[in-house]
Amino acid sequence: MTTRQQRRKFGLLDVDVESVVRKQSIVYENAATCWQDGHILGNGDMGVVSYAPYNLEWTVNKIDVFDSRTPPVKRLTYSDVREEGRKRKAINLLFLDELEKPPANYRGPGEPLLKSCGLVKIRTAANECSWGAPPPYQIRQTLSLWEAKNRLELRLPDSAPDARGRHTATSIAVECFVSRESNLFAVRMANASPPFWGMKVELCRPYDGDYVGADFGSDAKRQMIWFNQKLPDGTSYAMAIGVIQKGGSFRYYEPFSKRHITEPGRIIGIEQKGDRIWINLTGNVDVFVGVATSYETEDPLSAAKAIVAKGMRTGYDLLERNHRRWWAEFWKKSFIQFHDPLIEQLWYFGVYQAGSSLGRAPVPGLCGLWYGYHDLPVQGFFWAVYTLDQNVQLQTFPVFAVNHPELALPFMDTFLNALPRTIKETKALFQLPGARYPLEMGFMGGEPFFSPCYRFYGAGGLFCGMIYEWAYRYTQDRKLLKEKIYPFLKEVVRFHVAFMEIRKNDERYHTQPIVPEEIRTLTRDPIDIVSMLKPCLKLVIEASEMFGMDETDREKWKDVLKHYPAYPVRNGMLADGIDVPPDYERLGLKAWVSRLLPVNLAHEKDPEVWGLVRKTLDPRIKPGRYTEKCMGYKNDCGDSWWWITLAMLRFGMKADILPRLYGQIRCGLKPSGLMPHIKVADTSKNPRYRDLVVTTPEINSAVTMVVTEMLMQSYNGIIQLFPGVNGKATTRFGDLRAEGAFLVSAEMVRGRITFVSIEAEVGGAARVQNPWKGKRVVVKRADGKQETVHGDIVEIAMAKGEIATLFPKGAKPKIKRIFTDGKPSVKTMKFKDGTVVSLGKKAT
Repeated sequence: MTTRQQRRKFGLLDVDVESVVRKQSIVYENAATCWQDGHILGNGDMGVVSYAPYNLEWTVNKIDVFDSRTPPVKRLTYSDVREEGRKRKAINLLFLDELEKPPANYRGPGEPLLKSCGLVKIRTAANECSWGAPPPYQIRQTLSLWEAKNRLELRLPDSAPDARGRHTATSIAVECFVSRESNLFAVRMANASPPFWGMKVELCRPYDGDYVGADFGSDAKRQMIWFNQKLPDGTSYAMAIGVIQKGGSFRYYEPFSKRHITEPGRIIGIEQKGDRIWINLTGNVDVFVGVATSYETEDPLSAAKAIVAKGMRTGYDLLERNHRRWWAEFWKKSFIQFHDPLIEQLWYFGVYQAGSSLGRAPVPGLCGLWYGYHDLPVQGFFWAVYTLDQNVQLQTFPVFAVNHPELALPFMDTFLNALPRTIKETKALFQLPGARYPLEMGFMGGEPFFSPCYRFYGAGGLFCGMIYEWAYRYTQDRKLLKEKIYPFLKEVVRFHVAFMEIRKNDERYHTQPIVPEEIRTLTRDPIDIVSMLKPCLKLVIEASEMFGMDETDREKWKDVLKHYPAYPVRNGMLADGIDVPPDYERLGLKAWVSRLLPVNLAHEKDPEVWGLVRKTLDPRIKPGRYTEKCMGYKNDCGDSWWWITLAMLRFGMKADILPRLYGQIRCGLKPSGLMPHIKVADTSKNPRYRDLVVTTPEINSAVTMVVTEMLMQSYNGIIQLFPGVNGKATTRFGDLRAEGAFLVSAEMVRGRITFVSIEAEVGGAARVQNPWKGKRVVVKRADGKQETVHGDIVEIAMAKGEIATLFPKGAKPKIKRIFTDGKPSVKTMKFKDGTVVSLGKKAT
């Protein structure tokens, strides 16, 4: 039963937050059998994937467990590359792939590789593969978003037959979570009386050809096991498991005496063979798993054991209580109810993913915290690097509007920590001041080996810079501006200003030639730099004046802003850069509409620029053609999907937004809620392809961002309500965050907006597009005072902490109680071509 403490008022909505979020749980009637299909848990540093191929298994990952080796390549400086290009009369940088090859005798990875820490298993059978093994019974699996906890219910045969030799069924309840307080994964197995043949709690470090075998060990009390693993780059990490036997019993049949014998649950002993070590026990058990690395401490093994020992002293109950308290406060910061329950659940899952991914620096890379082992001689997963041409940044962009700006802090710390090294590398490569963040950056900073022809990408720092700029735009936090935002942005701006030169023919500054997003050719004034540098410049000028700092730089920044370069244009449309060949597809380079993205992120307001955006957008869309769950946008998914959809949203093309969202769901949704970087629909005849494909967090983040903007926009300083909701829909939201640090709640019932509530965190003028076009609007303050205003834009002066409620004149809106039965279900969506996708899994 929901307690009053889990209710929250959002304007005129009295919301039972717990029941709303509990309904979003993801249910597998039959548990996942591989990590690619598993349920995800995490705290931003430690990630766990939960699944059950026969018994129970968890893949444990940590962000700083990776092989950092990269080929020792002598890199050309920027001036060297310019000179080499002139000699070759090259129109692109493909020649760098020839000049910067790794040495022939290099045997390490091409780029730093993610490495899973290890596997934790609980086996309830002596041997799954023996002739006498019990059949694998049904395992039901539920991911509770409200508690950030995974529950598994095992239905398996009793180990003791009755007088007729029949086995009765018993149910074992298992729950697990990753603590927000430390890198501790906790598991509780209850009602385990009697499991078949007792249990094994196993710690496994699967074979990896890159590794020397792990050093295994255990304590004298037979309660803790561990291993210490050295990596080929000289780093190391350790994993430890501790168990507390929690009662229960073990019942078996003694054939010689023909008696049923019941013994109390107990720890039997510890064994170690090959790549694993395990504890044999019976009865109920609490399991505590800890991980530590040499990036954190000189002695990872002692640290891992200390984490586990502390967890055992604290106890599962208190750890779990603190964990639930943290997540309850997390969920009470915002809420939505969407008229399509699957999309509503996807929004909550996206917010959950952000809360589980963004906890501390360094933040996860392309694959997030959820990856695992493959049947390969060398283990490793897709690059332990940050790809800075929007991929890693996209994980953080949605956190502001969903009212979790605190989740941006780990991202900001990650790139601030790398700032000194980046300044040093920028000086060596460009002979210029400031910080130019490369296309790819290691988790601890520095540029690893990557495709040389794309190495001189220029806007990595600006894509990151938009996170810092948005942080101030959405919070107006001056302390954050002074301590984190300004120190980062000023160094990024210093580089780009130094990289510019003023031309006498037009008296504008222009960048020197550099590589734009996804194009391997040098160009002046690439669109990503031109669009995103401007808001960064404006903010560093404002901060410099606010804090009385860097006056000399400030004057230069103002001059650049006064003589700012124009957007690159070709044939009346936005171009990637003024020197990019019109036919660059002929060069083997893929055409993208990525030029739309930075314009959106930069919150460009110029009507002339938005006219160019529309002309660029129109050839790539078919407005009004697809108004049902059809295949109209079947090939428009992944990156290009959200770039285009975001632009369409800002043009008010609401009739086409939901179909495009359905198209992305058809192309990419997995039952777990995760989405891959690539399209999965129509790709394979294998019916398990959606289960098996690996994922990246960025597409889920894009979905969260689009759904949030369907409910509320504030990108131009004007709050717009339900700009992407079409028809007679009923939907509502609470405390979405608008620019200027305003928290907004609103409700739409059968297509009509009933009220809007605004809370000012900092104070200032809130500007709202009149939701009741042509009607007078009543503005009611918390103290009961009201005024009537009118116009297309309603402007409300608000003090810090003040709340104002808006409704049409003549209406008498009342407080409404919002609650659900809290019971989750498997959501399915069927498309006209017969494709069926689901969020969760029904019994088979």
